[in-house]
Amino acid sequence: MTLLNQRKADPELNRSLPEQAEPATHGQNQGPVIQSVDRALVVLEELAKDGTSSSLALLAQRTGLPGPTVHRILRTLASRGYVIKTARGEYSIGGAFFALTTTAGRSVGAALQDILDRLSQATGESVAVAMLDADEALYIAHRTSTQSMRQFTQVGNRVCLHATGVGKVLLASMDSEHRTFLLHHMKLPVFTSHTLANRGELQAEIEQIASHGYAIDNEEQELGVRCMAMGIPGNSLFAASVSGPPSRMNAEHMTHVILPALMSAAEEIAATLTVTQA
Repeated sequence: MTLLNQRKADPELNRSLPEQAEPATHGQNQGPVIQSVDRALVVLEELAKDGTSSSLALLAQRTGLPGPTVHRILRTLASRGYVIKTARGEYSIGGAFFALTTTAGRSVGAALQDILDRLSQATGESVAVAMLDADEALYIAHRTSTQSMRQFTQVGNRVCLHATGVGKVLLASMDSEHRTFLLHHMKLPVFTSHTLANRGELQAEIEQIASHGYAIDNEEQELGVRCMAMGIPGNSLFAASVSGPPSRMNAEHMTHVILPALMSAAEEIAATLTVTQA
């Protein structure tokens, strides 16, 4: 089995693509932390997981923090616009959070350009890095191939998770509770005849991606564009991709050229994103 939808896949790809990619993982060094900052981030990350509002009691239960502590954190975050309190008394992510993630994403993207230059040169195709943003993937870095083609991977573009290589990799990388929530609630618009719009089929493909280590977008977002994507080791918020027309993105090219180059780039990106704590 490969990752392409068996009902609509290219038979040659089904025969030729490798079963599994196994990039190395990176651990994070542990060091002294500021408890108040750490707790605030725990609350913010928990609140951002599902993209919906949560009650104070539920946040306290999920984070394991005392209710009064969570309440003080939420009040502080709300005062800066990172959290808002709804009419029902629940809390959700505020506009300042999304503004910060977009700006931060572009800043990170700028630091990855040299890696993308090398990946594009190695593959001869357009390459990109995307980050998870609520229930979408946000492109934060991009390098265009010298061989022109239509692109939806420009920096700042947001795409659905179910119809793109980076999106499916991000779904496969997240924890099962978060993934289950998104697969149940997010919309599945159809972009082409290849788009996976059936939740059961999408779930089965995400499980394959989690096992194999890479995803294929087989003209699911845009006709004439095939993509191979891979998550970043040790970081479930980012994914890298290589895109091109099916005539160039054939099984042999993806297996022997793109996959090894993408694995190497993912390792480099992981090292760049790793923050070493003193």
